[in-house]
Amino acid sequence: MTLLARGVALEAHEQNLLVGLVNGRPRRLIYRDLADIRVSPRADLPARLHASQEGLRAKTFATFFATALTGLVSALDAPDAELWDVVAKAVPDTPDRQALLHDPLPAKPLTLMRLDPKTTAWAYLPNPWSERSNR
Repeated sequence: MTLLARGVALEAHEQNLLVGLVNGRPRRLIYRDLADIRVSPRADLPARLHASQEGLRAKTFATFFATALTGLVSALDAPDAELWDVVAKAVPDTPDRQALLHDPLPAKPLTLMRLDPKTTAWAYLPNPWSERSNR
């Protein structure tokens, strides 16, 4: 979220993200592949890497929150609601926090993309935090 606030989106899906465990509990996340990053147009990088703020948010939210964390939360031996509350408390206070905790989460429509490679639209999933209060 800190990188997103600075105009950088990581493709943090399961293949690019390692979870560091201590005594069987997640303690840290390690990002291992910078090939699919996207940056705001203000950065002095090649145009092929540029994306709008909405595009940056979609890439970060879809890969990290909708895919990687959903899989991790469902795999751990604890009530899902409790784990989503832990994640929500760890989200830093950035301009994107409100959207993350309230808006539907974007997801890549992989089946549509495989049927039609020109598909660029995002699918949207229910947000695990949106029905909770005090966010």
